[in-house]
Amino acid sequence: MGAFWWFLRNYRTWEWRPDLPAVAVGGLVFCVWLLFDYFTGGHAVRSMPIALEQAPPVVRITWIAFRVVGGVVVAPIAEESAYRGFLMRWLISRAFESVSWRHFSAMAIFVSSIAYGLLHERLWLAGTVAGILFALTLLRRGRIGDAVAAHATANALIAVWVLIGGDWHLW
Repeated sequence: MGAFWWFLRNYRTWEWRPDLPAVAVGGLVFCVWLLFDYFTGGHAVRSMPIALEQAPPVVRITWIAFRVVGGVVVAPIAEESAYRGFLMRWLISRAFESVSWRHFSAMAIFVSSIAYGLLHERLWLAGTVAGILFALTLLRRGRIGDAVAAHATANALIAVWVLIGGDWHLW
């Protein structure tokens, strides 16, 4: 969280006007996520973790609020910064900050997306597909803010799915 605040001034330089296609990619990633989860058997675990269920209501609500903010705001900014903002461009040139947001190589997209996918353990393949879609979203207009918006949309939809449908394993 400290790194988030440290780099806040950098985030202000990003283009933050995502468009409908960026949000639609987030919806697509959400659908891909649920599909991969279903076919890997994750849907069998639906209950709230026991410790969270037995916690006092204020603790449970506070935990959920932090989880939603972390998943919808902090994680998309941090992960898009790391995987698309840094790694994808670093794979093109070690002077990554000089690489345009629209410059790419297929190798850089795939390697950074596989690395991103591996972060998601059981759903590594869904994560890899999501990484590719987020990279393509960034490249479409050359705006990392579009990738962040797509990522935030996917995570927001997952949060709603968890809270309404009870698929707590997705968190």
